[in-house]
Amino acid sequence: MCWRRQLHTRSGSVVAGAPALTRPLGRRRHREQRRVPWLRSGRPAAYLQGLQLEAGDGRCTCPCPGTTTGTAFATSRLRQVSFTSWFLDAFNYALYRRVHVLNLSVGGPDFADLPFTRKVSEVAAHNVLIVSGIGNSGPLWGTLMNPADQPEVLGVGGIDDDARIAPFSSRGMSGWELPDGAGRLKPDIVTYGSRVSGSGISGGCRELSGTSVACPVVAGAAVLLASALPEARRNRLLNPASLRQVLAQAAARLPERSAFEQGAGRLDLLRSAQALADYTPRATAVPEQLDLSPCGPAGEGGAGHAPGGGGSGGYLWPYCSQPLYAGAVPLLINLTLLNGMSVAGNFSRPPRWVPRGAADGEALHVGFEYRRRLWPWGGTLGVALSVPDAAAAFDGLVHGEIVFEVGALLPGDPSPQPRSAVRVPLVVRVVPTPPRARRLLFDARHNLRYPPAYLPRDNLQVRCGGCRLPHIGPPPPEHAGRTRRVPRPPCLHPLCLHPPCVQRRCMHASGEAGYATDLLWVRTGAQVTDEMLDWTGDHLFTNYRDMYIALRQVRVLVGVLVLVVGALRPR
Repeated sequence: MCWRRQLHTRSGSVVAGAPALTRPLGRRRHREQRRVPWLRSGRPAAYLQGLQLEAGDGRCTCPCPGTTTGTAFATSRLRQVSFTSWFLDAFNYALYRRVHVLNLSVGGPDFADLPFTRKVSEVAAHNVLIVSGIGNSGPLWGTLMNPADQPEVLGVGGIDDDARIAPFSSRGMSGWELPDGAGRLKPDIVTYGSRVSGSGISGGCRELSGTSVACPVVAGAAVLLASALPEARRNRLLNPASLRQVLAQAAARLPERSAFEQGAGRLDLLRSAQALADYTPRATAVPEQLDLSPCGPAGEGGAGHAPGGGGSGGYLWPYCSQPLYAGAVPLLINLTLLNGMSVAGNFSRPPRWVPRGAADGEALHVGFEYRRRLWPWGGTLGVALSVPDAAAAFDGLVHGEIVFEVGALLPGDPSPQPRSAVRVPLVVRVVPTPPRARRLLFDARHNLRYPPAYLPRDNLQVRCGGCRLPHIGPPPPEHAGRTRRVPRPPCLHPLCLHPPCVQRRCMHASGEAGYATDLLWVRTGAQVTDEMLDWTGDHLFTNYRDMYIALRQVRVLVGVLVLVVGALRPR
């Protein structure tokens, strides 16, 4: 289909980073730039699905056809644990090679590594689209990996063959802003990452799973999209922000899933090509609208989960899961801004709240926090929603828009600088102030912040062998001979200190027996490696998500305190 629509690479370059390249990448007829290895390792060669590169007329005769052809391909070798200096060297090499797309099938939890994160921003500022997997620590929330959690990086999650979120795919939100604020929406997009076929180290095919497999698919798709444009138009229009805007605009949203699980939705290459053909440089916000229409405690029954509404699954869970009221802690939301006009920009007109009517303006106050300069290719915008005391008796939906303008900064260009108006529709539910017995305040400021510290887990059963749950159905082929048949486990109380295991146990609706293995299976049968150290910060919307859902199920309204206070006077 892609070849019939002339979606194949005419020129371009890709750098891919993955564990341990020790031998040539099979039998491939393409231009490959090999990097001197930092350390050798016995692990298999890098598996780069979506980057099967064939020269010639584009008719692929390989047993595992991939996504791109005729592309210069450079590889860098890494070990499972690598030093920051090695990555800096690889990034400098990518800049030296003048690559267009940088695929990073690597990541780590330490977003406080400033030399690394600042280098990532520098690389993106040089017009390089960085694509990175968000991690394989799902289905636990708040487990995003760096650099996929950075605003200038396209973070990719994984789905299975049935277009459902893969159990292993990490969930948002980003942890940079916690506990002081609200995490950003991540991942940016999802694509197939479960048992995906690709080239083996010495020819033939092999199957692998993980977001490290999914992100090269998106990297290959980005190269294909760039190749579909004539070179003059490509050089004028394409940059990391514009490619991300096109991919997000064309993505197919998955039903019954939060934005912090799927981002914009599933990658759709053909729709992306159509969107790119009509693209004009502009600024956009992620998410493009804040529809906080009421949804259930876990997101069920939300109106904003999919185009057309209806069904279950609030797209903007957790924000849609409880209403606002006078006296509540402000609801904080962080928007990601993409500026497809220039690498540097600013707010030529500051953000402001435009209510639909006078009653809407009286019932909701909207505050903003932002840096005036946007770099590289965008930035962030903090939004704080609160209800004035005068609206303590208001009951209903509040409608309006967040309006601002982003201007491009093009040094040396005497022509008028381009500007782009951005409108973010906002819908929020406001209710009368409930009695104190139904209100709870979660103190996020007195929890430990991660990284850089690694500390023992609060509950070692989460990953350390205390939850040997059965996998319903036949054992996976890779665990044959290591399983035993066990009866159905009981369903425990939803407020148990081990919520992932509780959810998995409660999902067994029948008395069917399963197979227990020596591995840890959580909620959806996902394998989670044994890990005694905790690297995710405590927050209601991440590792305390199950407790938050249980509280909302009994109609308790929960606020998150992000300020340092010495005393409180409850009202």
